[in-house]
Amino acid sequence: MYKSHRRIVALIVMGVLAFTAWGCSSGGSADNAPQNESEAVEQPAQQDEAEPTTELAPEVDAEQALEEPAEAPTATPGSGTYVGEIPSSAQPYIKEACWWTTQDQTGIYLNAATLMGNTDTVNCFIFPSIRVTAYGDDGTILGTQSLTNVFIAPDDVMPGETQLTVASVPANVVFEISFGEGEVPGHPYTLASFDITNTSEQVINEHETRWTGQFTNNCGVDFPSGCDAYALLRKDGLLVAGYHAISIEPVADGQTMPFSVDASFVGEIPEHDSYEVYIVPNLM
Repeated sequence: MYKSHRRIVALIVMGVLAFTAWGCSSGGSADNAPQNESEAVEQPAQQDEAEPTTELAPEVDAEQALEEPAEAPTATPGSGTYVGEIPSSAQPYIKEACWWTTQDQTGIYLNAATLMGNTDTVNCFIFPSIRVTAYGDDGTILGTQSLTNVFIAPDDVMPGETQLTVASVPANVVFEISFGEGEVPGHPYTLASFDITNTSEQVINEHETRWTGQFTNNCGVDFPSGCDAYALLRKDGLLVAGYHAISIEPVADGQTMPFSVDASFVGEIPEHDSYEVYIVPNLM
């Protein structure tokens, strides 16, 4: 029943999006995946490291992400990173994931960033979801939160990030993926169809860093609901953090738009030596 319900929802959404000339990539080589990386400006952000673990687990359902706290917190020990294995079957999978904790006077926050991949070179997947579950030393579930992407194109990637409150710094964080059946998309574009240029990283103050630049919509279709920008941070090649900015300003085909992603009120920025930017169209 659950699978049928998901398929009905996916078919309805696919119909609506196809009607508005939307679509994902029709497939291609792995070289079409986003490669828009820029060198990050080194900064003195520090983070104490614990020895937590990060694991992959079975599928879960999706739910809405919690909003970030309103007060600027400080860093708390606790972080982890995960690099997934490429599946033998054609499907979405967790390519990379990471988590880190921050704290203010109201509580402890678990921050997570993910990069989903799709080995299916033909099908687009609607509403693929990654659940983040934090565990304490004794196995107690400290909190769980899902981040749901609207879509992932064939042979493409899709970033995501979320945050939840926890009672203590986790000893273990598990990442789980769930998705329905794939469908052939209605329009050939991937995230790499956005040309990203003039990127920069700016340290505003102790608790705020900003990533800016501009992108050109080369997807061959308008996005009346706008496009979001994601900044994923890396240290020695590993994913260590991620932030994103929501924009509902319409983006026409061929239009060039500026973007700004702020990391504020979420504690010290994890130490990193590079970053990459992704532009994701809003299709809902």
